[in-house]
Amino acid sequence: MQAALYSIRKGIVMGALSLVMTGGTLSALEITTQTQAVALAGKTRMLPMRMLKNYAMIGMKLHHGDPTKEMHETVAEYDTIITALEAYIKDPAAKSKLDLQKAAWQQIKPMLAQPPVKAKALAFAKSLEALSHDGDVTVKSMTKGSDLKAIGMAARIRAVSQFLGAAYMFKTWGVAVPGRLLSTGMHMFRASLDAVEHASETSAEGKRLAKKIEKTYLFFKVMNDDNNTFVPSLVHRRTDRLLEDAQHLVDTYLKKQ
Repeated sequence: MQAALYSIRKGIVMGALSLVMTGGTLSALEITTQTQAVALAGKTRMLPMRMLKNYAMIGMKLHHGDPTKEMHETVAEYDTIITALEAYIKDPAAKSKLDLQKAAWQQIKPMLAQPPVKAKALAFAKSLEALSHDGDVTVKSMTKGSDLKAIGMAARIRAVSQFLGAAYMFKTWGVAVPGRLLSTGMHMFRASLDAVEHASETSAEGKRLAKKIEKTYLFFKVMNDDNNTFVPSLVHRRTDRLLEDAQHLVDTYLKKQ
């Protein structure tokens, strides 16, 4: 089941990427359940942070994981998810939040086609951070009064993984990152993990994954106390490993449908 979910996700991303690169129309993604919708909406919190990490890596001319290709894929996936959510969401409150999120995205998207400029990086980071927050607002509107908060928290761990990756890449690039942002990221990481571990709807497999993710949390906690620069390849590997584990955690809730 996990392999099948990965195959579906990969197919969606690569199909959308090929259409974006050729100027075509994005392929359709049909959402059939509220749980799936929340999982995908939660991903719109993560994708702006992944864009930001790639922005810094491209700016530093790093090639770990091919950040230019990954940037194209991430932009395509964001478009695909927003389109699918627009078709699925019927609740007026949630729909209004999504409309605001889409409007912000339409303003930011053209900037991603421009070469990274270090002098403008921090301002750009604030725009993408705000877009990620817009995704969080949409998720909260969708899960209000429901029993889907646990999957929402699991999905937030995905976002934090890329937020931390972006923050450490920016520090290595020499762009000043306010200390409160890293502290906030670590707090969100811990709070989300605690919520998942104590949620009644978290399966035994989900709890096992949460314990595995906690080891990565401790790694970043040590890094957060270190004022030195960091090895970009190590940051990239660790944050992507965390993202993979967090995605598997989200998948445990999707399996229960």
